[in-house]
Amino acid sequence: MTIDTLTIYGADTKEGLQKCMNNESFYLRLVKMYRETPIFKACMMRLRQVISPLPLKRRMR
Repeated sequence: MTIDTLTIYGADTKEGLQKCMNNESFYLRLVKMYRETPIFKACMMRLRQVISPLPLKRRMR
């Protein structure tokens, strides 16, 4: 995971880095820790439930 990757996915990395005193490794460590929290996992599971019921052909249109 990189700052560029997070930016592509819509993260406000500029603000996040400012809050972490421009310490990129600390910022990335916090992001990785957040990915392991129950709330993040629950959000991802819900997102998959919303997306996956759509038939493949309809999703591609």
